[in-house]
Amino acid sequence: MLPHQFFKLLSDETRVRCLMLVAREGE
Repeated sequence: MLPHQFFKLLSDETRVRCLMLVAREGE
């Protein structure tokens, strides 16, 4: 796996986690 792909995957996972937190706080 290329570092670029790893960082993109990591950023995507972090973005999903943030969205989940925001959705939970919005309830």
